[in-house]
Amino acid sequence: MRRTTIIVGIILVIGHVLTETHSILWRIDPSINYKMVKIFIDKSQPAISVHWAIKIIMDSFLDVLLMAILSTLAFKYVSVPLGIICFGYTVYHALDIYFFIFNNKSTPELYWACIILTAMNTLIILLTKYKKLHIVK
Repeated sequence: MRRTTIIVGIILVIGHVLTETHSILWRIDPSINYKMVKIFIDKSQPAISVHWAIKIIMDSFLDVLLMAILSTLAFKYVSVPLGIICFGYTVYHALDIYFFIFNNKSTPELYWACIILTAMNTLIILLTKYKKLHIVK
């Protein structure tokens, strides 16, 4: 348990420090606010400030990290169904980063489909009898 606590603590620190990468880079070079980059796979999307691209990606990455930690801890200490639910949301947040890089999140229908599928997964698991899948201590 102590090892898990240390690993989770380190991952949380790294994840939260990464969310401030944009401000650290801004302190080092304030002109980063004005540097534009076309990071999108869909080339019809406009360029975005390097500062904001880093901010958006790192904030979304923190969501992935948090859900992955929750999923791992759920599988290990709580129950398989909760682990599956949390893993579903981990995938949702990973897709969020992909959708940003793909087309600047300009296709809301993809988000609707993902959240509906993730919510349906959650409801199916919650409404299913899963006593055998609980971890017994």
